[in-house]
Amino acid sequence: MATTDSRIAIVDIDQLSAAQAAAAINTEIEALETAGFVVREQRVVSLGPARAPKQFVLLLGMLSTHLESSPTPPIQRASGTFALGTATIAAGITVTADTDVFVIPSAALTGSTNVGSPAHLKASNVVGGPGVGSVTLNMLGDDGAIDADAAGDFAALLVG
Repeated sequence: MATTDSRIAIVDIDQLSAAQAAAAINTEIEALETAGFVVREQRVVSLGPARAPKQFVLLLGMLSTHLESSPTPPIQRASGTFALGTATIAAGITVTADTDVFVIPSAALTGSTNVGSPAHLKASNVVGGPGVGSVTLNMLGDDGAIDADAAGDFAALLVG
């Protein structure tokens, strides 16, 4: 079984006061440290529509045993639209074989009565820099198959 040497924690701070946000972030940092990770990077990001973005803090933890030999993987933000249950992101991103994608819907998904969850298969990664690299995402139905009726906007975080 393979082990991962990095972990990302996402803290939703959108509706929190400064004190509550600090407490939530510290709780996540303590959880990472308890699991043997050292937080290498903290980044505040805004996701969602421009008129009402939501605020999140990303914490990137590296296993302390890999800290010296592993560079911090880059975090990139992208957006797209699911159409017929599928979306491809290619503009302005750099993709490696190990790039992970985390999808955050930024609008209601329409056209479907059985939306399950978004999925990213690393096997779909096309390695390359901006204009060459791409990732393909699918919106799955509650049966696990691609939900060809699902449509809607999303934001995505690409790690690594």
